[in-house]
Amino acid sequence: MDDLSEEHFLLLCVRAKPEEGLDDELHVWRGPDFEEGDLDVNQFIDEVIRKYWGDEKDQSEIERIEQIPGSEEDDFLNYFD
Repeated sequence: MDDLSEEHFLLLCVRAKPEEGLDDELHVWRGPDFEEGDLDVNQFIDEVIRKYWGDEKDQSEIERIEQIPGSEEDDFLNYFD
């Protein structure tokens, strides 16, 4: 996490592990100075979901979690340890 700058945008995709009680998750982290510019963030997120989970995946089954810079959830931060 220390390598992320205030301008970065990060998506972290997590596949479900039912045996561990985990659901499919998509963590979205936007630095406070991130600017969309020409990027349509929602369209980009939809494309990432299709590439990661496949076209047949119902996107409503994926929990989207917006991470707040400086107040990230431990479940998100643990992926960077």
